[in-house]
Amino acid sequence: MSRSAGPALYTRRFWHLWTAHFLFACAALTHPVLSRWVRSLDFDLAEVGTIMATAVLAGVLFRPLVGRLLDRSGRRSAFLAAGVLASGGFWLDLPAADSRAVLYAVRFLHGVGIGGLLGTYFTYAADLAPPERRVEGIAVFGASGLAANGVGPAFAEWLVATWSFEVYLVAMGVLVFASLALTLALPETQDRPNRAGPGGFRQTALHPRLRSLWPAVFALGGTIAATLTYLGVFVDDRGLGSISLYFVPYASVAIAIRLAGGRLLDRIGPARLVAPSMLPLAAGLVLLALSRGAGLLVLAGALGGLGHGIAFPVLGALVVSRSDPALRGTAISVFTAFLDVGSLVASPACGWISDRWGYGKMFAGLAAVLAGVAALSPGGKESRP
Repeated sequence: MSRSAGPALYTRRFWHLWTAHFLFACAALTHPVLSRWVRSLDFDLAEVGTIMATAVLAGVLFRPLVGRLLDRSGRRSAFLAAGVLASGGFWLDLPAADSRAVLYAVRFLHGVGIGGLLGTYFTYAADLAPPERRVEGIAVFGASGLAANGVGPAFAEWLVATWSFEVYLVAMGVLVFASLALTLALPETQDRPNRAGPGGFRQTALHPRLRSLWPAVFALGGTIAATLTYLGVFVDDRGLGSISLYFVPYASVAIAIRLAGGRLLDRIGPARLVAPSMLPLAAGLVLLALSRGAGLLVLAGALGGLGHGIAFPVLGALVVSRSDPALRGTAISVFTAFLDVGSLVASPACGWISDRWGYGKMFAGLAAVLAGVAALSPGGKESRP
């Protein structure tokens, strides 16, 4: 990670935001443990996927509102509103466990908060990144989430094994609340609120320069969601040990590629990297489908981390550079909404496939989707905004 010539990127404010996002992501990325808790309430795999997808659906439905809030009222207002819902969602799961209807309602509210925070964090990070270092900025900032991907699930497993699911839920709410406190100490970056009407979200989603990116964003979101939702029960059912055997190499490789290669990704050009980033993700899923021991599980995680480490910052930077700066919050909200739509489709669908044909065919099917997206993704040199 170079700190040499070029506009300043690694400021005190950048690392402040990085730390807040790390705390948030340590809680938000514990889906495998949360899905284990839901399954312990005697739901089958298909309904586990549906319950988890309820949160994602809420995030998608409210993303236009989050985009408007970001661009009209500023980043701090969005942090506050979403942070309260995200932290409270974990705490409200405890009393909701005895009622299916209440559990669905809590998961819905939680999803609004989690989805809102995701868009808000990356909007603020994009505000801080100079245009010529945008991929690097998003990549290094996103490494906070990847680091949390390696730490959060393992920490959550330890909490459950040492104490209980109840302690895990309380602790995750505390982490999100701590991240909220940190974000509220940051200054506002939206100096001139945009007064565009509610059509801004739709217009951004249909923008000619952005439409070609959405299939890759959709496939990436579905792959991440299916892995997070089902890896825990997959590892349990095959007796492969701890989910950390997958997540630690995943996070390690993704962080390494971002820290070491962030400037290189900018030089190559993000538009040229969309298709190549899909292929390691697909290969990792194939190995996951074949895993019968720790070795392939570790290698699958490393390949998945390589693809994710490149794909997310590349796609995020392209969305920012191809959209109106005055609608940056809306553009990133659309970007994260497409990630969530992929998750929304993949979570119940992959549970249904796994129940009927097994995990191997489910992961292999996801790999085929990624390979198809890679084949259809346009390349070329990206022009500067």
